[in-house]
Amino acid sequence: MPRSRTKSKYETAMDKMETDFEKQGAIFFQPGVGLSTESISPLPENMSDVVSHELGQLLNEYTQRKAYMRTLFGWQLTKVEIAQLEYETLTNPIYLSLNSKMTEKLKDRMVLEHVDVLAAYENLKKAKHGLKLLELQISNFEDIIFLISREITRREKDIGDQDRVHNNENRRSRRRV
Repeated sequence: MPRSRTKSKYETAMDKMETDFEKQGAIFFQPGVGLSTESISPLPENMSDVVSHELGQLLNEYTQRKAYMRTLFGWQLTKVEIAQLEYETLTNPIYLSLNSKMTEKLKDRMVLEHVDVLAAYENLKKAKHGLKLLELQISNFEDIIFLISREITRREKDIGDQDRVHNNENRRSRRRV
């Protein structure tokens, strides 16, 4: 069970900014609400066997998922920035108090010996890791959307080619009559 914690001054400032944007008419997806609770359709092994209507549904679903993931990415980016500010707020006074002749590596080790700094550092690493995972997930959705779009485009071209062949055959049969 996660322990409750109070919001930092940076998180409170971000809440205020979000409220200001909402007053101006911005609508935000909320993490954990909406698409995230629904299961996602798996990709078929052979997209050529899928009917066009289902391809359109898949394209729509994965495009919505990508939009939702970008929203989560924005929220996670904010978490990274907050964690970075909290880490710097804790470490800057410690760095200033250390001897300037010490190596940077030694200074880093001494700073991380403080329990609160170590916790802030681990929070920052975890936030950055989450951001990287979301980047990779968005990239995966972009690849999937491209594959589906390519299949739809190929089919449209095939239909256009078939129509052209059909029209040419009709012209030839009219000339013979």
